[in-house]
Amino acid sequence: MFNEVGYSNNIWLAGHSLGSAMAMLLGKNMVVKKGILPKAFLFNPPFFSAPIEGIFMNEKLKDGIRVAFSFFTAGITQIVKDKEERAQSEDQFAALSRWAPYLFVNKEDHICCEYVGYFENREKMEKIGARRIGMVATQNSISSLYEVRIDLG
Repeated sequence: MFNEVGYSNNIWLAGHSLGSAMAMLLGKNMVVKKGILPKAFLFNPPFFSAPIEGIFMNEKLKDGIRVAFSFFTAGITQIVKDKEERAQSEDQFAALSRWAPYLFVNKEDHICCEYVGYFENREKMEKIGARRIGMVATQNSISSLYEVRIDLG
């Protein structure tokens, strides 16, 4: 499709809420499949996770939940995915790590506020020496692991 419309590396993506989710998906596909790094301005993109940021007020409790969930997700990934699937996920993650869309989120918006917690958790995992576990957890979600499990069985 990109070749048909004559794309260039001067592509900008923008959106708000659902539009930002669609722009993010398009951007991810451009990065992974074509190696294009579009500029992206995403306003209040939905974060598909339990809104821990909005539910709990205690920072230590939020940190503990996120760290525990990262360890849980990384452990389940090791059990459910074989080496080839994990390698493919790491390759895509490496490709995407070069792309940095501009995210504009409102901490008070329960649909996107978890981005704040997501990035704080990445920093926390690095700080406690669990960077690799944090990366594995970031590359995988429990729902994607569940889908893999269904496909295998």
